[in-house]
Amino acid sequence: MMKRIVLLLLAVALPAQAGLSYHFTTKFRSNGYESQSSGRVLVSNDSYRLELEHDPTGQREYDIAISTDGDQTASLINVAKSTVWQRRRVEGRVVSSRLFLLPGGFESKLDGEAVISQAKEPGGVIAGFATTKRTISLTFHLFADFDGTPFHGVVHAIATIWTAPSLPRLPLQRGLSTGIATIDAELAAIANDIRGMTLRHELVVTRTVEGGPAITESVSTNVDWVVAAATTRDSFAIPPGMREREYAVDIKQP
Repeated sequence: MMKRIVLLLLAVALPAQAGLSYHFTTKFRSNGYESQSSGRVLVSNDSYRLELEHDPTGQREYDIAISTDGDQTASLINVAKSTVWQRRRVEGRVVSSRLFLLPGGFESKLDGEAVISQAKEPGGVIAGFATTKRTISLTFHLFADFDGTPFHGVVHAIATIWTAPSLPRLPLQRGLSTGIATIDAELAAIANDIRGMTLRHELVVTRTVEGGPAITESVSTNVDWVVAAATTRDSFAIPPGMREREYAVDIKQP
């Protein structure tokens, strides 16, 4: 009990060289297909270092992401190829998940008004910390035109978020965004009321194109443990010997 209290105090009042370390697992499910990734993150104030665990497929573009400016920019590192390139936030349509787009990724517009609701309740204990559970329900209709062929679709999403108010919000913690300004303004207002570090996040989305079957997909992220961790300037330094790669991840793309 005393150890937990000490960790909690360290997490709430982060001094200049103190931070948090945690481990997470993310799973994606779609029509019987499932993929999983996991890793560790070291965080201190506006800096973080994300290290992903081994990818058996060998297809991942980067293994380490480092940011020192609150995730406005990040250095993405491929360890096997000894390369590094920069990811910068840019203006434009930002979508936090591809699941908010019509199947096929057609450029679409909002058709009518979105229906958004939310509920808040105690979320139990996760990774040793008391949480608040927030459930956000979102339904909206989309219209797209592909080479003169109209597409109408419905997107229904349920996002469930468990946060620990006693822990600081993370610099790489982003809110939901559909890329549709009117919807995202409402989602941002909800996000502004969410306090603390996200320890679990589940997003389930059902997309239906008129005349076609419903497609339900989900992505979930769970934090397994959180501990206090000491950091230095070198904790967020790019490893030596990396070659700069002329490639930028444009986060306008989902």
